[in-house]
Amino acid sequence: MAQQGPPIATHITALRPSHPRLFLVDDDLPTVRKAISEDPYEKNEFQRLHKRADALLAKPVDPYRITGSEHTHLETARDVEGRVITLSGMYRLTGDRRYADRATAEMLSAASYPNWYPHHFLDTAELATALGIGYDWLYPILTIHQREVIATAIQELGITPFLERLDKNDVHYDNNWGQVCYGGETVGALAIAETSNEDSIRQAQRIVGQARTDVGILMKLFAPDGGFEEGPVYWNYATTYNALYLAALDSAIGT
Repeated sequence: MAQQGPPIATHITALRPSHPRLFLVDDDLPTVRKAISEDPYEKNEFQRLHKRADALLAKPVDPYRITGSEHTHLETARDVEGRVITLSGMYRLTGDRRYADRATAEMLSAASYPNWYPHHFLDTAELATALGIGYDWLYPILTIHQREVIATAIQELGITPFLERLDKNDVHYDNNWGQVCYGGETVGALAIAETSNEDSIRQAQRIVGQARTDVGILMKLFAPDGGFEEGPVYWNYATTYNALYLAALDSAIGT
């Protein structure tokens, strides 16, 4: 594991004040719906996601569980992430509250976990992504209590353990872990950052500032031709979170 590089001083002065602010803002929705109605590929993808969302309505929420030969929480974290993004996204495209309510139940369940398994930090980062996106995308219809519970979980179970690692110079994995951890934590931090809360802005600035250095170092792994030294599976994993990291910055703070 390589050491972190020096952070880049970052001041988030252009944070989009309203929610949703991550990836898909409300002004984008008409364009997406138009594409679904006119483009065969988009229509097929929408129908596939719609079918998955309908199937999730009848499933119980994911319990906290440790699985696999490595004894991690990653399988659950990934399942929660897929569920929350699918359901909250389908709500935004259709306006059907059943999807929003089911996504909210999943987030409240994850918020009640005893931890997000920071011993295997990929698990923590994926849950920060899941609840960050769900919190942001459903913010306008969440109750004040639901917002508080979910935001507190993102903070205490996702961001605080990450800041503790930053304090110990213990984050910059020189492989796919770096992109996943920085990408997921950036999504979570920008989701709960508010212009009226200086502490949330400071922590987002710290995470983004360190990520600007370390993700930049990690992106050299794509040189010289876009490949990845860990092979296609980890290329897909790392690149997904690299893209989430960049897109979160672009949509939330405009750069």
